[in-house]
Amino acid sequence: MTMKKDSIYISGPMTGYDDLNFPAFYQAVEVLHEAGWPRQQIVNPARFPCEPRWEENLCRDLAVLAQECSTVFVLPGWMESEGAVGEVAVAQFLGMMVCDTVNEDYSLSAIKQEVIMALNLTPSPRRFERQ
Repeated sequence: MTMKKDSIYISGPMTGYDDLNFPAFYQAVEVLHEAGWPRQQIVNPARFPCEPRWEENLCRDLAVLAQECSTVFVLPGWMESEGAVGEVAVAQFLGMMVCDTVNEDYSLSAIKQEVIMALNLTPSPRRFERQ
């Protein structure tokens, strides 16, 4: 049985950040939604329950990434995060699209343009459509 994978996974650093960098993850959800991505197709690992061991969290996150997603949206600082680097490596190995934003300030218009350009998408009122 083949599962349709049409969600976008937000990947980024958490460990060592205030509030585990959750505000950046939630801001990315808003940016992606404003750019046209349906909320139900945005996977935000900041919403997952935090397990006692880092490895447990990573294993769960990688399973969700591999089973439900076709695209990864990385937050600034992801290359300094062992978990995010692992998520991107898995995504690339599985042939997923990786959208790497370089805009540190998360201005909505700038991120929206980066998402559209990086993913080669046309925003529609309900969802992105590949060109």
